[in-house]
Amino acid sequence: MTASQRRFLLRERTSERHSIVDAAVGSLATLDQYRLYLQGVHDFRLPIEQALSNLVLPSCFQSWRPQVIGKEILMDMHDLAITPNRQHSNFSLGEDLETVLGALYVIEGSSLGARVLFSRAVALGLGESFGARHLARQSTSKGWKTFLEVLDAAPVVDMEKVIQASQAVFILAEKAFKEV
Repeated sequence: MTASQRRFLLRERTSERHSIVDAAVGSLATLDQYRLYLQGVHDFRLPIEQALSNLVLPSCFQSWRPQVIGKEILMDMHDLAITPNRQHSNFSLGEDLETVLGALYVIEGSSLGARVLFSRAVALGLGESFGARHLARQSTSKGWKTFLEVLDAAPVVDMEKVIQASQAVFILAEKAFKEV
């Protein structure tokens, strides 16, 4: 398998989980739906970011680091008077290259969906300085493109393990959005 095929294999093998998460996020057609989304993204994203912050990333990442948006999520929640309804769960992330790549495939890929969600948030009267900072930041990020370069440049990896890690992160996202 050539490196450039990794992305397409991941997309194909995680598409079902990805669709489930998209459905759990919903349309964000109302401010109440957006508030639920914001709680869900908090419960999903903050444990992942905490786990990533505890890792020494593989050398093939060079100077690239994943985008961190937890601070913006908390500011958005504050704007909308949302108190986190629970402590976010602890999430353990393996330190091997495959597990990190699998998790980051989901995290960095979320910037693509953020573009759509940001336009929906703007329609609700939110924006980059109130209520939708995290989406504004994600939607302008170049992280996805850079992550794909890292994925392609990574040495030989066990793609089954990368896929399993991606699916585990999608399951965490699904759980966070459905429990809100």
